[in-house]
Amino acid sequence: MNPVEKVDLPLLTDWVSRAEHELLLTVQEEIRRSLANILQNVRNHEAHNELYLDTIQCINAVPAQAVKFSAVLSERVQQVCFLELQAFLTQYAAEQGDFLCTQARMEQPGSKAFFQTLNNCRELRKYVQVKDGDRDVLSAAVATLESMEAFTLKLLKEIVAGMAENRLKKYFKSENREFLLLLHEVKTLFSDVSGYPGLETRVMDEVYELIAHLYLKRLVGTRVRKLRTRWHPEVGPAVTEDVVLLHEVISSMAPAVGQRNLLLLEVQDLLEQQDLEATKLTAARMQCDAASEDLELLPALLQWKGLSGAKTRKVLRGLEDLPGSKHRPASWCCGCIGC
Repeated sequence: MNPVEKVDLPLLTDWVSRAEHELLLTVQEEIRRSLANILQNVRNHEAHNELYLDTIQCINAVPAQAVKFSAVLSERVQQVCFLELQAFLTQYAAEQGDFLCTQARMEQPGSKAFFQTLNNCRELRKYVQVKDGDRDVLSAAVATLESMEAFTLKLLKEIVAGMAENRLKKYFKSENREFLLLLHEVKTLFSDVSGYPGLETRVMDEVYELIAHLYLKRLVGTRVRKLRTRWHPEVGPAVTEDVVLLHEVISSMAPAVGQRNLLLLEVQDLLEQQDLEATKLTAARMQCDAASEDLELLPALLQWKGLSGAKTRKVLRGLEDLPGSKHRPASWCCGCIGC
């Protein structure tokens, strides 16, 4: 007699289904508990650097065991794990966001917690992006991590912007060297960046661009004759000295950072030009070097040099005819440039 004929297949199928359901519930509870412990360590300021490692190990462990019994079972287990991971990431992002906001409001904030958060989000995002599974769940996880990275970087830049605005405001209104104090504060804030390869370049590149832009903004808002009195009769070399030092300081912390001071390096040449055609050539180089926010300030920079509104418009119209000319910002319209 064939023993299979004695098996109640509907009953067996129901039993297997119930067993699998119970197993998945158990997996869900265990993964949730493990991830909660990881999150508690973060709350206790313990092992934050290892958060992504602990999390990935937790999510990988059970599916790796389940595959020894069944590939299908392993896929279902992994799906449960990914659902729990997304819930964990949502909670982590909310709690860590609140913590970083508190850090950013401190009188002397540090950058370590921000870099730890960026590193954890980056590594977890890289892990999730190569996984197979429910695309909606995985896409939601990636979106959560990308949002947290953007928020963390935004807070860091706000800290730097506050420092820079405070120092540069004083610097452009006095004879002191507040700019050197600003660079010292930046070095102090980012003293731990070397422990996060790749991140230091990304963060410091944006910090560099931000400081250069704020410097340019203050520069065009201060009359040249006042700077000649407060700083030095030769304003151009003084600006060059500042922005060369800025690059040296930033690149010492992140050697692979791009050179974000190129437009400011042209200021000395711009001030020295007496001929309108030569001024147009300098402005063309500035346009090529300018970030979009800096490009908005080019008309103001030309008028800061001493060009009339009519001459400024003539230079800007000349730039439009040059090969590779960038898109003309709305602020370049004739009505926005004074006579």
